Amino acid sequence: MGRDDPPHQGDAAAARRSGQAAYAVGEPAPRHLSATAVAALLWQGIAVVGVSYSLWFWVLKRYAAPQLAAFTFISPLVGVFAGWLAFGDAITPTFADANGIVH
Repeated sequence: MGRDDPPHQGDAAAARRSGQAAYAVGEPAPRHLSATAVAALLWQGIAVVGVSYSLWFWVLKRYAAPQLAAFTFISPLVGVFAGWLAFGDAITPTFADANGIVH
C-alpha cells in the first residue's frame, strides 16, 4: 500500500493479512455466527465505528489535528463505558488501574 492510497484500501489489506495470518497458524474459519456474534459485529460496525468516525471528522473540521491528538487515547475508555452503559459489562479493577494510567 502506497502512501497516497485511500485509507480504506489499507483497512482491506489489513483485514486480508489478518485472515491469512490466522490461517497460517491453524485458526479455523468461523462456520456459524450466533445471533449474539452478529449483533456484536453490527454494534461495533455501526454504533462504535460509524458514530465515532463521524464525530471525529466533524470535530476535525473545527479544530486542528494536533489539538485533538490527545483525545485519541480516550476512545477505548469511551468504548468500555458504552459497553457498561448499554450492556452492563463489568468494569474490573484491572480496567480501573489501566484507566488511571491513561489519564
